[in-house]
Amino acid sequence: MLAQLAANKKVPDKTHVIDWYNAYFDVLENIGWVIQDRRFSSYKEHADGLEAHEAIKVATVLLGPAPTALALVVSTLEE
Repeated sequence: MLAQLAANKKVPDKTHVIDWYNAYFDVLENIGWVIQDRRFSSYKEHADGLEAHEAIKVATVLLGPAPTALALVVSTLEE
């Protein structure tokens, strides 16, 4: 939270994502965190015809005995 607050103060413009990101990790490094990598990763979603109700069925099978995780996934998909 300290790093977030400091980065928000240093880079208040939300459109300067890279500057905010660098300020955030500068704070973490200054308080002793060891940062191995600062690269961004790009993730893309695509459904290929999978509907939300089908995704819930898949999540049910995959998360079987983890009811809390399943409830979180279901509530997220239903929103």
